[in-house]
Amino acid sequence: MDGESELMLPLGFILAVCWVPGFTGGAIPTGWVVLSAALPFMLKPASFNQSVFWGMCFLAYAAWSLRWTPEPTIGLGYLWQYSILAMAFWYGMQEEDLEPLFVGLGYGMLVSLAVAMFQISGWKEVPYAGLPAGLFFNPGILGASAALVIIGLVLHERYWLAAALSPLILIAHNRAAILALAVSGFMYLWWYGHWKWGLIGFLCALIFVLAMDMSFLP
Repeated sequence: MDGESELMLPLGFILAVCWVPGFTGGAIPTGWVVLSAALPFMLKPASFNQSVFWGMCFLAYAAWSLRWTPEPTIGLGYLWQYSILAMAFWYGMQEEDLEPLFVGLGYGMLVSLAVAMFQISGWKEVPYAGLPAGLFFNPGILGASAALVIIGLVLHERYWLAAALSPLILIAHNRAAILALAVSGFMYLWWYGHWKWGLIGFLCALIFVLAMDMSFLP
């Protein structure tokens, strides 16, 4: 593992814990700043392929569109975020194994799980919108982030860490995250020849989501 790859685990952990609502980040989550500082030093030369070409065309057009946007400051902010996403894509394309990144994200989200448990008990030192959301402020973002990290951990056979994060889905009350996990679980089991169990799991998740009390979940 080279030096850049060794940075993936701490980078994932920092990304999951760096934004503390009411203390860091303000209007812009601190994760964007962390990626802006880290990714340029972690990238390697990439082979020029069709994905890179169309990505560069998109960024070039986005930059050109600043000429006629009525809000150039806001437009520049979006261009900055698109550029970070492009660097993240480039970084993911050049690495053969992203397991350390998902493990780091998983450990970081365990911190949000602990914070959310305190929030459920009435602790409000870290603010949140409506429902407990750990360090993510928005429970919808918490649920979606947890689902993506869980999927990544399962694909890398880090089952114990994925299971430890599963309560975040229920804490966030995120139906879309539950369905995303159900679809991903079905595809995972289907790939390994257990499509019947995958289908049963997906149908159970679908019934669970449809049976949810609309006044209880957003």
